[in-house]
Amino acid sequence: MFNQEALKKLIDEASPQYKQRKKWNQSISIVVGLLGIGLSLGATISGILVKDDSRIAAIFGACAATTQAILFAYPTEKRSRTYRVLFAKNENLRAELEVRQQTEEELQKILEEFKSIRVQAALEEAVPRKTENTEEFSTDSPNDIDGQSSAPHGEAAPTAEPKVHERVF
Repeated sequence: MFNQEALKKLIDEASPQYKQRKKWNQSISIVVGLLGIGLSLGATISGILVKDDSRIAAIFGACAATTQAILFAYPTEKRSRTYRVLFAKNENLRAELEVRQQTEEELQKILEEFKSIRVQAALEEAVPRKTENTEEFSTDSPNDIDGQSSAPHGEAAPTAEPKVHERVF
C-alpha cells in the first residue's frame, strides 16, 4: 500500500535539488561565457597595443579558446535546460498529489514517473565518455541503459550499429 504523503514528501525534497542544479549550470555558463569574451577582447586589444610582443595576445587567445573548450566539454546550457524540465515534471507530480486523493494504481504511476525523473537527473550528471566508433559522447552503453544487459546470462549482448555522422565544413 502506498502512502500519498510520503510520496509527496519525496517529490518535495527533489524539486529544490533540480532548481539548484539548474541555477548552478546557468551561472557557470554565464561566467565562463563572459570570461571567454573578456579573454578574446584582451587578445585583440593586446595585439593592437603591444605590437612588439605577440606572446601576450597569444596567451589571451589560448585562454579564450580554453574557455570555449570548457563550454563544449561541459554543456552547461543543455544541462540547465534539462534540469528546468525535470523541475517542471517534478512539480507536476506534486500538483497531482495535492489536488486530490490518488488511487493505489495512480500512486504507482506517479512513483514510476518520479523514479524516471531521478534516473534522468542521474544520467545528466554522468561523466560523458567518447564512444569507440563514433564522434558522439555517451553516458552509457546502448545495450545497457538500466545497468542490466539484455542478453541472457553468459552470452554477449548484441552490438548496436554505430551512428554515421556527416561533417559539414
